[in-house]
Amino acid sequence: MNVAIYPPKHRRAFWSVHVERYPNSEIALFVPFPTYGTSRVGLGRSKVMNTGMRLEELAIEMKRQTSPDVRKDYIAPLNKMSVVQTLDGAPHMVLDGQDPAGPILPVADGQLSSYLDIPKKYYDLLKHDEPREFSRHMTERFHARDDARMIRTLDGQVRAVLSPRYRPLDNYYLADRAVLPALVNNGAQVVSSHINESRMMIKATSPDLMGEVKSSRRINDFVRGGIVVGNNEVGQGSFYVEAFMEFLSCVNGMITSKLLKKFHVGQRAEIDADAYEMLSDDTRRKDDQLLWQKAREIISGAFNVTRFEKSISRLEDITEQRVDDKGAKVQDVVELTVDHLALPPATGESILDNLIKGDDLSRYGLMNAVTQAANTIEDYDVSTQLERAGGTIMNMPESEWASLTAA
Repeated sequence: MNVAIYPPKHRRAFWSVHVERYPNSEIALFVPFPTYGTSRVGLGRSKVMNTGMRLEELAIEMKRQTSPDVRKDYIAPLNKMSVVQTLDGAPHMVLDGQDPAGPILPVADGQLSSYLDIPKKYYDLLKHDEPREFSRHMTERFHARDDARMIRTLDGQVRAVLSPRYRPLDNYYLADRAVLPALVNNGAQVVSSHINESRMMIKATSPDLMGEVKSSRRINDFVRGGIVVGNNEVGQGSFYVEAFMEFLSCVNGMITSKLLKKFHVGQRAEIDADAYEMLSDDTRRKDDQLLWQKAREIISGAFNVTRFEKSISRLEDITEQRVDDKGAKVQDVVELTVDHLALPPATGESILDNLIKGDDLSRYGLMNAVTQAANTIEDYDVSTQLERAGGTIMNMPESEWASLTAA
C-alpha cells in the first residue's frame, strides 16, 4: 500500500529576515515592518487589544510548521486506516504501513463524526468515556468503506480529515507571497497576529484610514481603519478578508464586516484508483503564482476610503440610540446581547462593568463595552469572537436592535 506524503518546500521568505537576519539581501527592504508589543496574559491584564504574537514570533512558528518533520499530509482509503488505543489511553489514528498519524484533535473529531454520520454527542461521549470501544467502533467504520480521505497532521496530531480533493492553502506561503507584501505596499501596520494548528490571522491598520466619531461621549474619539486577513488550513473557510477598526482612545479592535466570502484556490488534487497524489510541485507553483497575485489585489482593494467613511458615519448614527430608551434595564440588555450573539456567558459581567464605567448607555457604548471585554481575554479566538460581536452590534438591523432593548 502506497500512501503519499507531501512535505512543503522551503525558500527564504522576505519576512524570514526577522528570524535569520540576512544582512546583504534585498529582502532587507522589508525588515522595518511595524508591530505592537505582545500581550498574552489573562483576565486582569492591561486593557488594550489582544495583540497575540509579535510578527517575528508568527514568522518563526509559520516556518516551523512547514518542516516535513512537523507537518505531514496523507491521502489514503479509509479501509487502510485504523484507530488504536495507546498506552496513555488516548485513541490514535494509524495508517497501514506508516507511522501512527496521532491523536485526533477537535476539528478532526467534528469532521469524522459528520463524514461517518455519527451524532457528535455520541461520538464525544464514546471517545472520552470508552476509548477502547471508540477505537474498535471507528476502525470497523473505516474498514467498511473504500473511499479516500486526506489526513492533515501537525506535531504528530491529526488536525483535519478532509476530501482528497481539498486544495491546501498554506499559511506560510500565503503570508510570505501575498499578505505581507500587500500590507507593506499599502503602508499598513500589523497590530495583531496569531497562528495555531487550524488557522492564521493578521490584523493591520492603515494611516490613510483615520476618522473621528465626533458625536461620541469620549473626547478625541479617533478610529483607524484596516483589515483582518485570515486563513484556515483544516477545511473551515480557507482564505478570508474582513474590515477592521481600531479605536485609539481605548485601543479596542473591532471586526465590522466580511469583505471576501469565497476564494477559489485553483486546481484540486487529482487521484486515481490506487495511487493517491496531489498536484505536482511544478503545477502547484504555476497555479500558486496566479493565486498570490489575486490575493494581493484583494488585500490592496480592501483598504477602501469610501467604505471606511461609511463606517464612521454609521458609528455616528448609533451614538444616538439609547440602550434604555424603551425602559429596558441595562443588565437585561447585556444578558440578552450575550445570549443573542452566543458569547461566552462569563463575559457578561465584564461587558456590563465596561458599559457602566464608560458612562455611555448608547448602542455605541454597548459596542465598545463588548470590544473592551475582548481586551481582557487571553484566548485569541474568543477575543476575536468578541471583536466580531462588536461589529455585529454596529451593523445589526434596527428590528434586531429593538428586540435586544425592548422592556
